[in-house]
Amino acid sequence: METPRITIFFFSGTGNCLAVAHALAGQVGGVPVAIREELIGHYDTAVSDLVGIVFPAYLAPLSGVPLIVERFVCSISRIDTRRIFAVCTCGGYEIVNALPALESFSRMVRALGGKVFARYSLRMPMNNLDYDHIPVPIERDTSTILAKSERSVRDIALRVLTGRRARHHLWSSAVNALFRPMYAALRRSCIKSLRQYAHEPTNATLTFRQLIPLTDRSIELNDQCNGCNRLLRARPKRYST
Repeated sequence: METPRITIFFFSGTGNCLAVAHALAGQVGGVPVAIREELIGHYDTAVSDLVGIVFPAYLAPLSGVPLIVERFVCSISRIDTRRIFAVCTCGGYEIVNALPALESFSRMVRALGGKVFARYSLRMPMNNLDYDHIPVPIERDTSTILAKSERSVRDIALRVLTGRRARHHLWSSAVNALFRPMYAALRRSCIKSLRQYAHEPTNATLTFRQLIPLTDRSIELNDQCNGCNRLLRARPKRYST
């Protein structure tokens, strides 16, 4: 049987997803491709039998899917004919970060007329190594986390090649359903915090995509300012409510 052609698209902020994508591509015989602005709308995914998307969980209770990944997926032509799988990395517990992010990714693909045939997740070291905000005990040793992630990548590679879903597919689906009220509460809390950072009124109807670039309003100048005016030039205009 002919080996499927696999392309692993990835977005990486600090290197975790880059490492995962390259390791996964090496094990499945695929090609890793970084998701960049110039790639959006200008890459023919039809050359691949399987399309993998590797991304980190960003603000999981709100979306979890980085905006550039969302824009890239929306640019995939004839997405209804593509076999897509997703791999989400996170620094905390997968149940809180990766699972809702993968669910958001699947909803987005479905809305575009496509389907995600498999979803996988794995934990990588938290970029700032700040585990103190996690209320329950979690593994903090980087070498241990990386060793487990290597085993996870091998398991994901095998499942991709054999067309299987994640090992705990049914369990994760049940957890997603059970935790929806918690995700909703976290969503409200995150939106409230973003409004405060953006100096928006509590009844503002801005989405989190609109609020995020406005949060730099919370940055205050001090006596270390050198007067370059770069912050003022970069500050976005106020969205209308």
